[in-house]
Amino acid sequence: KISAARYYSTTIENIEIKEVEALREITKVVYLKPIEKEVKIPEPIIEPLRPPPFPDERETVTAELNIKRGWNLVSLPGIFESTKSTCRKDPYGFVYLKEKGEFITIQEAERLMGEKEMQAYLSENAFWIYGFESCRITFELTEYQTFNAIELVEGWNLVPVTVDMKGLSLNDIKASCELKSAYRWEEGAQKWQKINFEKSFSTDDLHKGVLVKTGNACVLGGAKIVPPSFPEEDEVEKIEKREIDIEKEGSKETIVEAPYVEQVKVETRTGGIKIIVIDKETGQKLNLAFVQVLDKSGVTVATADMRPGAAVFPSLKPGSYTAIASAEGYNIGRAQFTITAGSTSGLRITLTKRTTTQTGTDGGTAPQTDSGDGISFYEVD
Repeated sequence: KISAARYYSTTIENIEIKEVEALREITKVVYLKPIEKEVKIPEPIIEPLRPPPFPDERETVTAELNIKRGWNLVSLPGIFESTKSTCRKDPYGFVYLKEKGEFITIQEAERLMGEKEMQAYLSENAFWIYGFESCRITFELTEYQTFNAIELVEGWNLVPVTVDMKGLSLNDIKASCELKSAYRWEEGAQKWQKINFEKSFSTDDLHKGVLVKTGNACVLGGAKIVPPSFPEEDEVEKIEKREIDIEKEGSKETIVEAPYVEQVKVETRTGGIKIIVIDKETGQKLNLAFVQVLDKSGVTVATADMRPGAAVFPSLKPGSYTAIASAEGYNIGRAQFTITAGSTSGLRITLTKRTTTQTGTDGGTAPQTDSGDGISFYEVD
């Protein structure tokens, strides 16, 4: 017999734990023995040991497309890796094949070109998006596209507005392109607006597109970055004439001997410049900065970016030039410099944030020596 006011019965597995009130004496207790089951514990999966990967140093740029209801002319100047969207309904996209002069959907373009080739095409050409509502699409871009070396066909072209175009006009980047007309798309009014070739692009124009009509096939920016050329050797004929007086039948005549040809080697010597773009506030290099070099007539003769650590122009003809430095979020910097044959000089251009307007001048402080390669640099704010 067990006399108790209360006891607890505990079991295993599917039998509940119950609290029992003993209102009378308990005369019988039944013990339930659980059924023992064999439980197999899976062996842990051991991954092969691998050393940690190297750090990913690819620089990415965030591009936000503010989509309005209706048609939007946008651009993605770079290879995009990831996207985020606030659009409840996916917009429609259309690509303009400028060689054929026709539109196809982005899905058709991907099937036609493949994903990588389509992204490369979109990085050099603006395209259409039709939005069903106002929303935002965010892209993470790598291998950022600059305007230099973007190819245009004769006729209509949808040109992307890249970061390095900010502060510049179509006339600044046209190089040998014969501009006929240019338009921007007004999303609010849903119509074209003609623009002047002298109008500078602003922050509001970034990641949009412009419609440009040209009279020839050309390349924006003009010059491409190429290794230094070999020395030029011109053969110049130096003619030496000798007059000889002879007596002929009692009269005096003057004749000229056959010319004497001398081979003369003439070398066209060049000089170089190494340009570094620096944040004025932090003193750090701006590795995403882009540098243009213009000759005294205003024509772009060379371009480079800061990704190798400096914008280097190793082979420029002697004379006066202007350097234009630009970077996203900063004011444009301009500086004048002179190239001397057979020597390489250095130039530091300091950029300020967009809160103030400050451009480079031809002044500068006393030269400072760069300990890396011994080039003397002039500081320009």
